[in-house]
Amino acid sequence: MQNTQTVVPFDELFYTPVWMYNTYQVQGMLDSGSMACMLSGKADLEMLSKNALSEPVPLTQEVVLVGCGGTLSKPKCMYEAEMKLYGESCTVSVLVVPGQHDDLIIGTNVIRFLMHQLKITSDYWWLVSSGNFLPECEQLLDLMANSSRWRGKEPPDRVGTIKLQQTVTLLARQEHLVWGKLPSNVPMSPGSTVIVEPTSSKSMPQNIMIGRVITSLWGDKRIPLKVANLSNKPITLKRNSKLADMSPYLAVEDFGVFQGTNQLEKVEQEKRHENAKPTDLKQ
Repeated sequence: MQNTQTVVPFDELFYTPVWMYNTYQVQGMLDSGSMACMLSGKADLEMLSKNALSEPVPLTQEVVLVGCGGTLSKPKCMYEAEMKLYGESCTVSVLVVPGQHDDLIIGTNVIRFLMHQLKITSDYWWLVSSGNFLPECEQLLDLMANSSRWRGKEPPDRVGTIKLQQTVTLLARQEHLVWGKLPSNVPMSPGSTVIVEPTSSKSMPQNIMIGRVITSLWGDKRIPLKVANLSNKPITLKRNSKLADMSPYLAVEDFGVFQGTNQLEKVEQEKRHENAKPTDLKQ
């Protein structure tokens, strides 16, 4: 096949020891594709036999988990579990899933909290700024940065300008998803994270707005664009119109899980110092 690119997969899984309720240790798998933490039925029975679990929380509604290949499973119960990993303590809802292979799956609700805490430390920033690390370490940094780094000697300042491949009509006062394409002679790093921004070209069409988009660069050079028509009448964009510039991206920070917490920071500061309790991630 012609004009194809191979993206090197990261086939290694990250495991880490996790202390549950400060009494029982399990091996936790960091799974960025899971939104929740899940405990296996086997680990649940072992912890119950050693009185290492709190009272289960009844599920008020039916929960269905969709796994790889569309496999469906239903948790039997849920715990508000205290866990400690990488030196950080937190309280999080954990689903018990019968038939699960790994003792504990750590979802993004805890991974995001860990990344936020680890980024505060000076060791993280020293490692990022040094640039001298093993491939395994680079994979972990990519996970923490929510991005895939540009592969090659030096990432370019700008990859290229994205053009339309066909004529598109934008409805009045509407936002559209439009596909553009890079020129054939631009540097490529398939699978790397890139940022798409409004082009600096003077030939950019008027009365439209191009949204900033963070996406992956694929071998076919096709890029999704968010285009809004700001006028009160339809606008037709001609083929080969220059809409956006694309550049490599180094890091993405997601603040969704922490929105609103800064409003209570001053009020709760003294209480946190007086009562050192595990961080509650239930919300």
